Amino acid sequence: FRSVSIESILKACDLEDTFSEDLSKLSDIRQGLLSVFRRNPNSANCLNIIEQSSLPMRIVFYLGGFSQFRSNFWNTLYVLVFGISFWACGLMCAANCFYRSMPAHNFVTDASTAYVHLPAWHSWYMWRRFVH
Repeated sequence: FRSVSIESILKACDLEDTFSEDLSKLSDIRQGLLSVFRRNPNSANCLNIIEQSSLPMRIVFYLGGFSQFRSNFWNTLYVLVFGISFWACGLMCAANCFYRSMPAHNFVTDASTAYVHLPAWHSWYMWRRFVH
């Protein structure tokens, strides 16, 4: 159906079908972008450079879930412990909407505090993947 209707319209307008050619160019551009953004595992990223020059920032990155270890085992364990800690905090904030610890809070503030864990997790996940 596409070949009949599109070809007849293009022929009537005295135009040519460049769909296949454009698709080929798009594929070439995609391959070029992938080669530009392909990561070299031995290359340093911005976090490594900052960590090497500042002990306080190394601690901040460690507590924030951005440290990277050489061993896959320690890396996985680190991310797992960070994730459990993060979601335990989020669940406690959500529970605080109903069980109000001292001092007394209002529901909107508690709900906002609990909700902020969702975009924060997404942000952490995307940035960790980007820098590592």
